[in-house]
Amino acid sequence: MGKTWSHPGKSLLVFCEKQMDPTSIPSEQIGDASGDRVQVVDVDALEQSLWGPSSGTTAAAALAALATAEHDLIVLFQRVGRYSEEVTNWAIRHASASGRCRILSPVGMVGAEGPSGFEQLLSHSTKVTAYSGEAELHAALRAWRVIPMGKVWRHPIEVGLEEVAQLAVKALQRAGAPEDAASDVVGSLVNAELEGYPSHGLLRVPEYAKSIRTGRIDANATPEKHRIDGTRMVIDGRWSFGELVGQTVVESAIASRGGNAPAVIAVRRSGHLGRLAHIAKPIAEVGMIVLGFSNFSGGAQKVAPFGGAEARLATNPLVFGCPVPGDAPLVVDMSSSASSDGSVQAVARAGGVFVESPLSDRLGRPASYPQDLQRKPTETFLTGAAGYKGFCLALIAEVLSGVLAGPDFVASGKRSRGNAAFFLTLPLEVFERTAHDVAADVARLAAYLTSCPPLPGSNGVRLPGSRSKTMPVSDTGRLRIEAGLLEEITRLAGA
Repeated sequence: MGKTWSHPGKSLLVFCEKQMDPTSIPSEQIGDASGDRVQVVDVDALEQSLWGPSSGTTAAAALAALATAEHDLIVLFQRVGRYSEEVTNWAIRHASASGRCRILSPVGMVGAEGPSGFEQLLSHSTKVTAYSGEAELHAALRAWRVIPMGKVWRHPIEVGLEEVAQLAVKALQRAGAPEDAASDVVGSLVNAELEGYPSHGLLRVPEYAKSIRTGRIDANATPEKHRIDGTRMVIDGRWSFGELVGQTVVESAIASRGGNAPAVIAVRRSGHLGRLAHIAKPIAEVGMIVLGFSNFSGGAQKVAPFGGAEARLATNPLVFGCPVPGDAPLVVDMSSSASSDGSVQAVARAGGVFVESPLSDRLGRPASYPQDLQRKPTETFLTGAAGYKGFCLALIAEVLSGVLAGPDFVASGKRSRGNAAFFLTLPLEVFERTAHDVAADVARLAAYLTSCPPLPGSNGVRLPGSRSKTMPVSDTGRLRIEAGLLEEITRLAGA
């Protein structure tokens, strides 16, 4: 899942415990040893040294070692047990001796024999901020520019790319998919993993296997093309794998490139299309512009319209692709909701909770637990990306994909089982400018934007599609994958 907490340009000292309550985070997911100055202390191990038979010099050495750097912030996470007097008093002394150090402490912290000097400090010192519960903890951390991205309690393991791909293919085959189709689908899922999008990667294997068994995916079907005229086409996915439908969209769009007119493609009855970038990028690479929208054929209503207290929309993604001479194409692939459903699933599967949550409850309060989107669908829903703007994008996607290309949309009374989509492709010569001139101007635009002076601490402007996220691959070329997911894929493969 990458870094979970970081404190840019600051020194952060964190006390936490291995057996954590819901407000704690594991030490392995705090900061990044390569950059952030983050020191993590397992308070259980520390206090065992404080209380143990050789506690004298061991405790003194352990606490002295913590003072080797001047910390900007000391965080004591809420814990089931009590912090010892030694730990709390050490924190007080360190903060008092420092000109800049501050302390973040749970309310009501007590020492081994009762209220400690730490609580006394809470009552009068501006160096201490108290919190009660997870929401106040996160708000206080944000005030110190500690950047929370979600807490992850289960950790990934490494597995060979070829090994996990073979397991995934076998899992789909055992569910009823032909080998060729299973290989194509898994290839697309592995690419999503390598691009840094596990939300559209191998976590879909159990979902697809279940969909085959329940008839939501017809693993033996192939998409059918119906050309209305030279510029209009309908692709009936026949509930086949969405990855195969996406390949058909790409082939059809490229085949229409011969003329200088726009072309429109409607997609109906498709399985889950996966990353729309996998459709837009190859179209852009042959020198065309593509704009696409997708809905969920009336189903997967997990997003509330802006101002609403009930889910009435799906995550309805959009995609845009445009060639850039001498560089990777511009590719925008985003959901109209604050997060994709797959991203929520990925955090849930990793055993995490949201800090900056894309979820809300019926009272408009942030919902931290990703599992609630599945477990409490009438009480928890996704919000729109950028509020009302995301709602507007979802509405556009619903009209173009579900109504115009449909007829399966959220108000149709159907709760369909896959995707519908709308794609518009434009040759660069569509307005009688030469392809060379249009491409040159796109390159000028890209260069102008990326030459913008960067903000302090920023890597500068990055155009969408110019590079993928950090690939979850180790130095040995092995893929990092959540352990429970690997176990499930292995079980489905019968291995």
